[in-house]
Amino acid sequence: MTLIISYVQKEGIVLATDGRTSSIDTYKENKSNYKKYHYFNKKNKSISIWGLTNPFKKKEWDFKQKLIELINSYPDKKDLKEIADEIAIFLNNNFNHEKYSDKKIGIHLCGYREYEGKLTPCLYHICAHDLTEKEKKSGKFKRRQKIKFVAQNDIDVGAKLPDGRFNGIPEIFAISYPSFRQLEKRNMALFKFLKKPTNKENIPSIKDNLKIKALELMGEILLLGSYCDKMGYEVIGGNLYYCTFNEKGLIKEGSYLKSSNEINE
Repeated sequence: MTLIISYVQKEGIVLATDGRTSSIDTYKENKSNYKKYHYFNKKNKSISIWGLTNPFKKKEWDFKQKLIELINSYPDKKDLKEIADEIAIFLNNNFNHEKYSDKKIGIHLCGYREYEGKLTPCLYHICAHDLTEKEKKSGKFKRRQKIKFVAQNDIDVGAKLPDGRFNGIPEIFAISYPSFRQLEKRNMALFKFLKKPTNKENIPSIKDNLKIKALELMGEILLLGSYCDKMGYEVIGGNLYYCTFNEKGLIKEGSYLKSSNEINE
């Protein structure tokens, strides 16, 4: 259970996630400090996961850790699209289809691809799609398999920026996504207004812009988490984590620790 947000803009990429894991049966919190993203320093790429922490046939596997091992096995300069496609293949081969065919999981893979001579920020969402009746009868999939994993190029080269993806529990996602987009419009309008000072010293740096966006996204997660908690639905919350990077590498990682109400950098 989770909520992750990946936001792509010309200046860089911003990740924000909660830290809570919950029981899929009781919707009660198990952990509050599970960081759901990983930044690959040498590769300048990131993954964020939502859904089950172990959706595999092997019970001892951890979702995020297996993805880290997989991506670390690739050359540092391997194309982002190729990595996304291979993650989808890995999930199709190792996902516990019999036990979790009705459970949704996904991965945000972020990084840079070359486009018109420049490195361009991109986001691929590797997630489950229901099999069509034709696919079920094709013999290409296992007998009881109901879903397949596909690497969606949600924000690829040439895309209009800024743009973001907001994923987690499907029910909450469906309800909250429209309001998230409306808030996004308001924040962009406010930022444009505040970006017009006559004193150029007051204009935020790229580094500050990305940190402001990270704090904004963590605020969204905190708000949704508080609503869920009030209803006894402990599926979003705990510690919050963020990461910002651009084509040159990592800019900042940090966290909001719920126990102390402090932001650490």
